[in-house]
Amino acid sequence: MVAEARGLIFDIKLIKKELEKLGAEFKGDYEFTDHIYKLINSDKIDLNKEFVRIREYDKSAWKHKKFVLVHKVTSWGNGKKKSKKILKEEFDNLNDAENKIKDYKLYFKFHRTGSQYRFKDSDLFIEDLEYLGRSIEIESEDEKTINDLFNKFQIIEKFSDCVPKLVEKKLK
Repeated sequence: MVAEARGLIFDIKLIKKELEKLGAEFKGDYEFTDHIYKLINSDKIDLNKEFVRIREYDKSAWKHKKFVLVHKVTSWGNGKKKSKKILKEEFDNLNDAENKIKDYKLYFKFHRTGSQYRFKDSDLFIEDLEYLGRSIEIESEDEKTINDLFNKFQIIEKFSDCVPKLVEKKLK
């Protein structure tokens, strides 16, 4: 299972230059809005454990439809998360995606822009996140690789929550 870790960074351009020096492969730029949903009849939600999201793409380096619905369940350990998608479906419009999750209502949404790089067996996502600022996410099968890369990039703060949870905290 792939492990993921995210941290706050000072300068996106600096990180990109460092990745290029290391020989990382640039995979593409992207821009999207995440729509986070919660059950209609529930006030309780733990976004670190589970969430339903519709991602609305404005620009993408990946092949998919404009709207991607995901129900994600996550476990955490040592500041790293392991996620499992129990539902993933693509749609041409938001209305069709929302019709698939009729028991849910929009909780909040946020925007992000980013760039993806590939370094050895790891995927790196350098992003500017609405409400949170600049960050790097590293996905790898090897947790040592994640730790080594985090140390190399001088992470300002390592996040112990998923992005939707961090945004939720900022909005409260």
